[in-house]
Amino acid sequence: MQSGFHFSRQELKVRAASRTPRKTTIPSFFGEGSMATQTDPVRYGFPRPTAPEISKRLKSHAYQSPSNLVRVGVIGYGYWGPNVVRNLHSLENCQLVTICDKNSDSLRRASRAYPGVELTIDYSELLTSTQIDAIAVITPVWTHFELAKAALQNGKHVFVEKPFTSTPQQAEELIELADRNRLKIMVDHTFLFSGAVRKIRELVDDGTLGDLYYFDSTSCGIWLRMICRLWITLSRRNRKRSWQRAEGI
Repeated sequence: MQSGFHFSRQELKVRAASRTPRKTTIPSFFGEGSMATQTDPVRYGFPRPTAPEISKRLKSHAYQSPSNLVRVGVIGYGYWGPNVVRNLHSLENCQLVTICDKNSDSLRRASRAYPGVELTIDYSELLTSTQIDAIAVITPVWTHFELAKAALQNGKHVFVEKPFTSTPQQAEELIELADRNRLKIMVDHTFLFSGAVRKIRELVDDGTLGDLYYFDSTSCGIWLRMICRLWITLSRRNRKRSWQRAEGI
């Protein structure tokens, strides 16, 4: 004995014809309309826009961007440049426009990683581009001052890899130039926003540590961390042996 409901093909057609069409809101991409008059364009054959109309709307959506979008050009894609580019590319309100490097091999690597980004060997193209708001300078330190100064003179905000400049006088000149032109300039200090560094700054500012005359910090890389673990392990073993010897006395 079969269970369930079974309808003939003719009965299914009759039921489908008598069913009230599902009322849905058509996305603005397909055209404006009210819920009372429009139905699902796929299921019920609603007239869809032509190919030119779709293309036009796609372009209009593609160029819509948040008001706080920052368009960035990067100068330097050598050792550290790929790290900065990767982070800029991942930011929601940042658009990576152009990567510049004098080395053709570096540009080939950038092309494989970011096929939609413009590439050039001429940094002046970034400085004069109206499609770029900020310049990231990721080059050797002796080039920082001239590149950052040129970017500020062309109305671009500047992000500079550390160290900032070769001399304090160059740094002061760039800061004054940025202030005069009402532009932002920032140095890429690696741990600037890390929790530990922010806490140290808090302790210094509120006077918890007293008057500081000298401060030194060591970055524990992967090899140093391994050495530290080894030293801690050996120290614990030595303490355990000493305790065992003390118990035996």
